[in-house]
Amino acid sequence: MLATITLATVTPTPMLAVKDVTRARRFYEEQLGLEPRRTLPNGEVVFQSDGGEFALYPRPTPPRAGRCSPTTGAMVTGAPRRGSTLPC
Repeated sequence: MLATITLATVTPTPMLAVKDVTRARRFYEEQLGLEPRRTLPNGEVVFQSDGGEFALYPRPTPPRAGRCSPTTGAMVTGAPRRGSTLPC
């Protein structure tokens, strides 16, 4: 069964596709002083900041139009219309 998720019921996690997760992680840790909140088995790294969290993930080759977020389980493809849901 698919869960119904709306932007009103979750806090979005920005997902940043990067070419080199190790290099990007080092930048956020050493240059900005952020510590990873968690590292996922698929290589994603989630950072916590004052205003929320964001994640780095390996950029697929070739890039896809949308992806399923492990944080919310929602398919991220673009800005939905008000009241619409993003099923995975």
